[in-house]
Amino acid sequence: MKRLYLILILLAFSSVSLCLTGCQEDDSSVNDEQDPIETQASEDAADIIAETVGGDNGGLNDQLTDLDQLLMDNMGSGVQSSQSVQAESPIDAEGSFQRTFNPSDTTWTVYVTRKYSNEIWKIEGEWTRGFHVWFKKDGVKKQYPKNLLGELVIDEVYSSFISDSCTGIYNDPFITHELKKLAGSWICSIDTSEKTATLNTVDNHERAALDTLRFGEALRTSDHDLTLTIEDLKFKLFKRPERVNRLRARRHVQPISGKVSGVYNAYITFKLGEIEDERTVTRNFVVEYGEGLTSQYAKVTITDEAGNKIERETDIETGKVVTTNTN
Repeated sequence: MKRLYLILILLAFSSVSLCLTGCQEDDSSVNDEQDPIETQASEDAADIIAETVGGDNGGLNDQLTDLDQLLMDNMGSGVQSSQSVQAESPIDAEGSFQRTFNPSDTTWTVYVTRKYSNEIWKIEGEWTRGFHVWFKKDGVKKQYPKNLLGELVIDEVYSSFISDSCTGIYNDPFITHELKKLAGSWICSIDTSEKTATLNTVDNHERAALDTLRFGEALRTSDHDLTLTIEDLKFKLFKRPERVNRLRARRHVQPISGKVSGVYNAYITFKLGEIEDERTVTRNFVVEYGEGLTSQYAKVTITDEAGNKIERETDIETGKVVTTNTN
């Protein structure tokens, strides 16, 4: 009986997911006889991974945009050490870059803060990130990425998070998110003629968080961590403002190729009145960019321990799952 109640809880949460992400079609990659709790756990993983690589919620795409802004807008050949960040977005945004230079090792220390809010949608989010960064040309460190003419003159960028400086919260009527850890380092090769960056992890990208999903009196929490390996993630650098169309400017970089793979581990609890359940979940995943998708979307494949797979499509601007793909 307890298991039946738990399945009913999961069905209720599935209804929330449909409301948040739009109508979904049947996914033939999921076996009809698969445990519905395991299926829902994979759906949870897809939502968390979409959030992890998103932009508006402070995920990977927002972190890549930090790098883009440093190269194209904020650093140049020498500008003031603190600069306001303005983001054109469906939600109000504000923030700043603060940076200091250490001439002894030709390395910058950068702190980014961002805050988003919308009273109508009852959304609010705030996060901070610190990282060390250096620039190179032909193996030699450079203080600035551009020359006095404003032209990129570097071919490599290295960045590593200052883990104890990274914090983040996000709240909407259904979800509460709290970032617990962000760590790792990456290196980018820069093509100055194409104005593109190609990124690979040096130390694995690690992220841990606590998410709570509410639906009526039902409550589901996910205390999770992810380890990501980024391979040849290529994106175009752009200087703001760049228009997507007549009405909207670009907010984030949009990777055009490459992939992110890794492992998702979570301790999940379910509660509805006096009914409670808990379980530990492990999933492998791959996020693929390009592959016939527009640059605002990526394909997420989740594999459970029995080898069952689901595929989802995520909007890397919003960090939300948007469709279910059929195979």
